[in-house]
Amino acid sequence: GSKLFNSTFNITGGIAEFDGIIQTTNTAGSTSSLVVAPSGTATLMLGGATPLSGLSATGTNVMTFNNTGATINYSGGAQTVYTDASITGLSTGVSYRNIIFSGTGVKTANAGNLNVTGDFTNTLVCDASNYTNFSSPTVNFNGTTQNLAGGAGNGTTFYNVTFSGAGTKTMASGSFNIASSGVLTMSGTNSSTVLAANGLLTLNSDVTGSATVAAINGPSITGNVNAQRYITGGVGYRNYRLA
Repeated sequence: GSKLFNSTFNITGGIAEFDGIIQTTNTAGSTSSLVVAPSGTATLMLGGATPLSGLSATGTNVMTFNNTGATINYSGGAQTVYTDASITGLSTGVSYRNIIFSGTGVKTANAGNLNVTGDFTNTLVCDASNYTNFSSPTVNFNGTTQNLAGGAGNGTTFYNVTFSGAGTKTMASGSFNIASSGVLTMSGTNSSTVLAANGLLTLNSDVTGSATVAAINGPSITGNVNAQRYITGGVGYRNYRLA
């Protein structure tokens, strides 16, 4: 008769390191699962350039990274960062509880939504060769109490970022930027949705445009926010009014 391969790998505590790719082999009716399901806390370190590129296109794959206490650490060199966008073998992509960016190189996120319900930590040096590239996805901080560490150097730049869910999302260290073409959205009407910027957030501006904050109806932003404004040089140009 037919064979079913129903493999399950549960990470229930400690640190598990995967330096290459996660590969599954399924038959049409089988399921392969990798689940970070801590009894307390557990960290999965992904070191490969494309760590989820080995998933079988046949059968079903389950990758669960958003359980309470779970942390995913993109710890290698240049890497693909997976979102909820469909990839081979995983039609709904992945979401995260806690996410860390470490190691070196450029961490480039896929399109779609990068959903984070826990803490966000960027430990890269954040220079011209080592940084997070969020130009394609919308980054969603949709948990309750969340702590954000933006990293050294140039910090973390978001292009489209949304904050939702009851509780305070605190920019605790490093620096954060909204790209000149980007939008920051405080989603919903819940007054308990708070972004504590703590002077660590900058709205960038350059010759191509200026970052914007979408209309807010209920949530709030506390602390100082730095707003750049690009002004064209030359006689008759250097003026700006904000009403």
